[in-house]
Amino acid sequence: MTACAGRSAAPCRSRSVLSKVTGIEKSSVVLFLDALEKDGWVERRPHPGDRRAHRCI
Repeated sequence: MTACAGRSAAPCRSRSVLSKVTGIEKSSVVLFLDALEKDGWVERRPHPGDRRAHRCI
């Protein structure tokens, strides 16, 4: 899974990178993104170049 800001110039980040940058375990990053998506803060979309990954916009 990758995450990136939809309106930002920041590059997409993998779950591993988000985990390292935030200090949150990978499994917790997924739960955090689940909560953000549920509340309407992010939207997950398939990554165009990697069928295994998703982008958060």
